[in-house]
Amino acid sequence: MSEGFSLVDLKGISEPLTKLIETVSKGVGAIYEPMGKVRNAKAEAKAMLILAEANNEVSQVSARALERLTFQEVRRQNNIDSIVKGAVGFLPETVSEQKVDEDWIVNFFSLGQDIGNAEMQTIWSKLLAGEIAKPGRFKPRTLQTVKSLTPDDANMFTIMCSFSFRLNEGLPIIPVFNDAFYNFVRANGFTTDAETHLKNIGLLSSAFLWYKADEQSGCVSLRYFNEAFKVRPPKRDTGEFLKAFPFTEVGKELVEISGSQPNEEYIDVLLGAGSFTKA
Repeated sequence: MSEGFSLVDLKGISEPLTKLIETVSKGVGAIYEPMGKVRNAKAEAKAMLILAEANNEVSQVSARALERLTFQEVRRQNNIDSIVKGAVGFLPETVSEQKVDEDWIVNFFSLGQDIGNAEMQTIWSKLLAGEIAKPGRFKPRTLQTVKSLTPDDANMFTIMCSFSFRLNEGLPIIPVFNDAFYNFVRANGFTTDAETHLKNIGLLSSAFLWYKADEQSGCVSLRYFNEAFKVRPPKRDTGEFLKAFPFTEVGKELVEISGSQPNEEYIDVLLGAGSFTKA
């Protein structure tokens, strides 16, 4: 975090940034000026120690406890600063006029203040920017889940998202296509262990569902990022159905900020295996 960083200096540049400042201020309890808070925390702690030593009222154990608390709070403030500064870069040009729920933002900082890993801070920055853009986008349960994620978990999820498709209604799924599909994804990071782990931590459903094909075409329409495709699933007694694992509610909220990218080789493999075509 740069020594001179302060969102207050940027206030008024844009409505999204103004809303970010106002929202963050509700979470930290004051007009947001992070570096000032860090300096004040250090100064106040030093003054308390000097006073305690002068009056000989604090034991060495108490002094160490005070140092520990000071270190912890300064670290937390630095983490919050990094998350907020990162959110600036993820704000869209326009945001909803609806205010972010105060309980949500207080809970957000309570859970995010101990996140020091830069990769995970980026995820928290995206969460903050996304909630400011559209309040209610991320549920409290999603924040709790992200709090427990490791960088490896996040990387696994990003890989999974790069192999996912969306149904017409926008539901992200992992379709079960054919052997070529399994061979490719297993060789490119979405291993059996990764799939099992993502199911265990609540990002991918552990039970598959059947999605019915259009009665006239016999196909299921899917989207892969910005491209439209159709797949003709195997026929069952009651019609054509595509077998797929849906994302959980938490997974659905996080897929938009996963940072996944389309894999053209993956699509080429599916197109070459038959029953999968461009729409």
